[in-house]
Amino acid sequence: MYQSNLPLWKQWQQACDFFDEDLDSGYVRVLMEMTAAGWSNQEIADAVSAEIQGWFDLLAAVAQRAAERFGSLGPFTPQEVAALAGLPFLGAEAVILLGLDESKIAARPALRKIGELLRLAEEPPERGGSNEGPIPRL
Repeated sequence: MYQSNLPLWKQWQQACDFFDEDLDSGYVRVLMEMTAAGWSNQEIADAVSAEIQGWFDLLAAVAQRAAERFGSLGPFTPQEVAALAGLPFLGAEAVILLGLDESKIAARPALRKIGELLRLAEEPPERGGSNEGPIPRL
């Protein structure tokens, strides 16, 4: 998926879909439990860190391709963009596993809306006259 020419916003939405699948499968719970165990066991920390680092390396590669495609990431390095993209998922995992659903902390919908922001950045809406709002694309 991340090697494709899909727009970033579609890749983000697919990442949100994978996130939902990982939550439903129990993978996220195991990862978070292993993360917690790693806080007091270096061997476990090393294994979990390698897994998480692989994800952030993938995100940095996606950001590097985006920089090449768009010409810039503004003031950010690909590694910083990877951190900004990946850390919200880790935080969402933690609060969701604590039982804080959308009625308390809107983690999942907020993650999906980042995809909408990316869509607007990649595909700005066309504007009509000076007093008109964006024209929806069909």
